[in-house]
Amino acid sequence: MKKIFKVTGIVLLVIAGLIAALVVGFIIYLLIKAAFTQIVPADYTEAVKTGGVIEATYLRNGSHKVSYFEQKVDVDFEKFEVWYPEDLEKMDGTYPLIVVLNGTGVTASKCKAQFEHFASWGFVVIGTEELDSWDGFAAERSLAFMMEQNE
Repeated sequence: MKKIFKVTGIVLLVIAGLIAALVVGFIIYLLIKAAFTQIVPADYTEAVKTGGVIEATYLRNGSHKVSYFEQKVDVDFEKFEVWYPEDLEKMDGTYPLIVVLNGTGVTASKCKAQFEHFASWGFVVIGTEELDSWDGFAAERSLAFMMEQNE
């Protein structure tokens, strides 16, 4: 009788171990997939269906051509990524700034299409590769960087 309990226990432990390994493997698969997936697809301005004229108007790209540059930094958020209206380089004017605070795991490089869209409407957008923004450090540094660039 003890032998049956022992064998049954071993079989149950093996099954539990296999289930745990499958769950952990699936979670790792999802994390890896998320790391390389664009959160905002490149064609979102065409793919999204709107319910009104105003929404449809502003979902299209604006009139500005968009430029991009990045500046590598020696901290954990890797670099500043900036999308801006191309005419900013030639004209003296004022442009509103959007400082992106990344959500957990959502880096600026996963939302390129959205930031290009904002820049096409005349906004300057700055983001980073920070994996979380709980302390606001990258946002603070981004704002300081843009103020230095403005000088």
